[in-house]
Amino acid sequence: MNVGLKLIPEAHSVMKDGVTVNLTSREFIIFNHLYKHQTNASTREELINQFDKEMEMTARNIDVHIFSLRKKMNKINIGIETVWGTGYKIIL
Repeated sequence: MNVGLKLIPEAHSVMKDGVTVNLTSREFIIFNHLYKHQTNASTREELINQFDKEMEMTARNIDVHIFSLRKKMNKINIGIETVWGTGYKIIL
């Protein structure tokens, strides 16, 4: 785990080196899962399964949130890599 990175669940935020990035609740759920499983790529299905039934998600929804997360995480030099044929992986 990265010592300089802090997840703030109650604020749906990520902080690194004093810079805070605010996320939507869905983005935070996805980022939290990727962060906790950073040694492996996470499939879209695994990411969809992080959501309650009320927050109905599709593979396309995941892709859109990943696109948004990539833009936001660039501010703190965290990448989200596409692992072709598998899913997504966080790059710290």
